[in-house]
Amino acid sequence: MKERFAAVRFFENGNISERTYWYLCDFPVKAGDEVFAPVGARNRLQRGRVERTRGTEEGDAPYDAALCKRIAAPCGAKTRTAGDFTCYETGGVRYDEKRYTAFGRVLVSAEKPKTLSVLKDLGADAAIDAEDAGRALCALARTEGRALLYGAKAGEAARFLLALARGEETGERAAEYGLGEKELAVLAAKLL
Repeated sequence: MKERFAAVRFFENGNISERTYWYLCDFPVKAGDEVFAPVGARNRLQRGRVERTRGTEEGDAPYDAALCKRIAAPCGAKTRTAGDFTCYETGGVRYDEKRYTAFGRVLVSAEKPKTLSVLKDLGADAAIDAEDAGRALCALARTEGRALLYGAKAGEAARFLLALARGEETGERAAEYGLGEKELAVLAAKLL
């Protein structure tokens, strides 16, 4: 089976910027493209630049495919669509000096999807009505897999999640939403 490999340099991270690292890639990339890819034991996303690519059979791979991680997404991938429904991906948002939120965890839209088939097309396991941001966040803390937050307060809930991921002070708002330490830890983990 032919695999697509990309050598990525993490130019924002002084600790590893001198080397390139081989990744598998499920979408077309070329040298110079910026991508988000997992780094380290915790697989935190960092932004890197593709230095070179190689399409090859497994036996002629530049690195053992079984040990390669996969590139998460191209930089700039902020929206997702399914038919005529569009939502915002919370992945790819910088939360510290060199790391970015994970893709495929939380999707956000002010609109309610017209049909449940939209969820399948987006790869979402749950749809949560965010007419009340606090209740939506509590429900999100109880869900497994990818979730779609939709409704009038979906943007507010997403801003809270991103502040939580950045380590910003969210205590007063968390109390207002009825979120305890356990829920906060689960919500932060969804994006990191």
